[in-house]
Amino acid sequence: MQRRWFNSLAIGATTVAMVATFVPAMAFAAAPANMEAITVTGSGKVTVAADLAQLSFNLTAHEKSAKEAYKKLTEQTKTVATTLSQFGITDKDVQITWYNMYPTYKYDEMGQQSGVDYFDASRTVNVNLRQLDKVNDVLDALADKEIYSLSSVNYMLEKRVDAQDQAREAASTDAKRRADAIAKTLGVNLGRVVSAVEYNYDYGPIYGTGSELVDVTMNLEVSYEIAQ
Repeated sequence: MQRRWFNSLAIGATTVAMVATFVPAMAFAAAPANMEAITVTGSGKVTVAADLAQLSFNLTAHEKSAKEAYKKLTEQTKTVATTLSQFGITDKDVQITWYNMYPTYKYDEMGQQSGVDYFDASRTVNVNLRQLDKVNDVLDALADKEIYSLSSVNYMLEKRVDAQDQAREAASTDAKRRADAIAKTLGVNLGRVVSAVEYNYDYGPIYGTGSELVDVTMNLEVSYEIAQ
């Protein structure tokens, strides 16, 4: 595993993102134009325990030549691969999202550029960890190998169907509550549901808390016929 993982890293950088999405997930036909209807949007949110932690950290090298900088970065990558393998983390759960190398120039007394002083190289590594109780152990193990540049730990929800169903039910209940309130204000009665559009905000970590919790949100736009 270690060799294959390292070779895949050396090929190039791959951008990986795990972010909340806004997707119209479900709909059925809208009410006819001549139908009197009340249209509302209900919102539902549930907070559930995360089942995935994404660790993001940087590998850096500061050397006199580009070759030496790349060599050091390569050695660090091998060390990371070996360390992660001890926790059963497989190739598919490790991705490089950035690779960069640039020179820093030196200047003479006249302020003229007089060659390269050193090279800085860096790469960002993302690790998906499903054993949440091992997060601190993995970080400690990387620190022991002098991999210090931790960027972030984000808690995610990989298996989210059940949570989406709960949020959807809450959104439906909220939509009905809103429609009932409007109908009461107008002095009319609600009839059947004639259209519905679900907007799926999917999921997102609760930022800034360091919490192993995730919010799952659903919006549901519903049109109710006004009963005659």
